[in-house]
Amino acid sequence: MSSIKRFLIISAQIEVFDNATHKGQQLLDNFDYIFRTADFGLTKRDARLYSIIESKLGVDANQIIHIGDAYYDDYIYPQKYGINTILYNNQRYNESCKSIIEVYGKIKAIVKKLNK
Repeated sequence: MSSIKRFLIISAQIEVFDNATHKGQQLLDNFDYIFRTADFGLTKRDARLYSIIESKLGVDANQIIHIGDAYYDDYIYPQKYGINTILYNNQRYNESCKSIIEVYGKIKAIVKKLNK
């Protein structure tokens, strides 16, 4: 039986979570791997980024959760490649989570869906 790999793709602004409340750290503790786009020299609009991570970890795109605050780079483009996305802290769009607690709830819902 293989274990579930839980990982997160995030931009260089990971300090949003690192420096947040205790809930922010609890959020990060839910992931086995955290990738920064800068580690690959690719943008989040580039499908190769997701292909590399899928290959590296042996998972499908729908097992990836991408969290970010940029509507197109963090929400629209990853969805085009089959990635689960969570928009965070973007006041211009209703889809955006307003708090770490709301992000955590969306992550739990995605994980529950994947485990069915």
